[in-house]
Amino acid sequence: MSTTICGMVLLLLIHSVVVEGCPQPCKCNRAIVTCHRELQYIPKLPDDTKVLIFSGNYLPVINQNTMSNLTMLKLTVLVLRNNRVQTISKDALSKLPFLEKIDLSGNKNLTIYQVADTLRGIRSTYLHTVILNSFYWDKDLSTIYQALSVPQFKIKTLISEGNTFTILNLTSLSRHLPELEHLSVKFNSIQTFITDHAQRFKFNPDEIFNHLPQLEVLDLSENKFNVTNDVLFRMLIPLKNLLNLTIRHCALTTIPKNLIFRLPKLRYLDLSQNHIKTWKGNTAFSNVSSIEVLRLDMNYITVFKESLFPSYLRRNLKSIYLANNPFSCTCKLLWLRKWIEEKSKRFKQYPEDYICSTPIELHGSLLKSYFPSDRKCESINELLIAFTVLSTIGIFVVMLASLVYKGRWHIRHAIYLCHVRRKGYEGMDDVSNILYSGFVVYCEEDQEWVKDKFVKMVEINDRKLCIHHRDFDGGKLIIDNIANGIARSKKVILILSRAMIQSDWCLFEMRLAHTKFLKRADSLLIIMLETVSPDDMPKSLHTLLTISTYIRWSGGLTEEEEFWKKVRRAIK
Repeated sequence: MSTTICGMVLLLLIHSVVVEGCPQPCKCNRAIVTCHRELQYIPKLPDDTKVLIFSGNYLPVINQNTMSNLTMLKLTVLVLRNNRVQTISKDALSKLPFLEKIDLSGNKNLTIYQVADTLRGIRSTYLHTVILNSFYWDKDLSTIYQALSVPQFKIKTLISEGNTFTILNLTSLSRHLPELEHLSVKFNSIQTFITDHAQRFKFNPDEIFNHLPQLEVLDLSENKFNVTNDVLFRMLIPLKNLLNLTIRHCALTTIPKNLIFRLPKLRYLDLSQNHIKTWKGNTAFSNVSSIEVLRLDMNYITVFKESLFPSYLRRNLKSIYLANNPFSCTCKLLWLRKWIEEKSKRFKQYPEDYICSTPIELHGSLLKSYFPSDRKCESINELLIAFTVLSTIGIFVVMLASLVYKGRWHIRHAIYLCHVRRKGYEGMDDVSNILYSGFVVYCEEDQEWVKDKFVKMVEINDRKLCIHHRDFDGGKLIIDNIANGIARSKKVILILSRAMIQSDWCLFEMRLAHTKFLKRADSLLIIMLETVSPDDMPKSLHTLLTISTYIRWSGGLTEEEEFWKKVRRAIK
């Protein structure tokens, strides 16, 4: 009993010593000390301190004197975030011989050159991690790379997030930090990845990461680089040792084919917050079985089909994030629902962030509440197939009708030629069968002018016109009357008006006139009864007007007399 009491007293005494050694207002947890309450100096710390997190304080000037209470400690991690530092000396950290990790983030008044000089002044041979976030530097980090390339350093991790530099010079990075394993440059404004050769900068996707063979963790998130999927593929394939790849919020539209296959050790892939809608599973994840964590949350994916996640990929997946996509809660999602039901623990943020976007009646409801039966989906699929077949037939019929309408004059002309061959009509160029001086093509709207003016003024001196309302034979097909009339007329006379070019039969007659014109150039006479815009004419008619002369009608007394003289001369 007395032994137990003595042991408890001893523990209390030890605890009392540790607590008394922790300065106020800092907090001490074994070898980790945290100070973040507007301190203006770094106080004396317990002798066993190895990690100091000194953030949110006020240290406008940092030099060797500022660090004097740390020089006797075996300090391995020093975090000096957001301390409003304005000046830091080159030798400020030179008396910390055991330093492994330094974090100077958030001291935005420091220039890139001040920080580079301070890093170069570190004398520790153990330094392997440097964190430089939120400085808002717009310069390339080559100055930092060079400062960290001193022989005693073996830099494995470089994190520079939340800055504003637009260029990432990876040749300079690989030259100075060839053993780098972890690189994070997210939340920057990177628009260009470049290599340099004798200070001549250029973009070469095949060389971007070619000299960083040890890289295991890469984070390119939240940048503005505009590279195609093919270029991204070429950039990343040299990284054979890559374990973690994060490309969030970079406007990717798909998963590049064969990319993951070329990264044989990849365990963690984060492509969340992009614009991905779909991908080809058999090429994007070709023979890939290494991935354990896959993040595709917050994209534009509506349907998740089995083909997107090949069986060899699903085999080793331990965690998958599909949350906050616009799920289309239809039978196309049945496979995903079954997969979730079988492996629900793999699906992170499920069910609260898996929400239906469509159809409208399910908008806003949880995906978990949508689980149709196989039979229901089979019935829907049968209806869908029937609808698809009927739609295809309908589309075909509409297209056929459209083609028939568009080629109606060709069709009518072909029918006319068949009639000619079958019934043996006289050829259009057979002069011995000519009965009429001209076959008049006109529309019903112009019939009064044709009957009261044109016929009276032209049918003199043995001229005889073929007028369909007067000379067509009753009981015959219209096409037969037209064919006979044109065949037995010396000329075809087109009475051209805006109404005429809207008439189907007039356009057909015009097509036959065109055929006669091609055989005998003097067989066509065009009377322009009123002005018609070329844009409103059929192409064939516009062509006729450009290669032949026409007579324009005018209602004035002098002009009218001249008009009839020209018409009678043309119709001999």
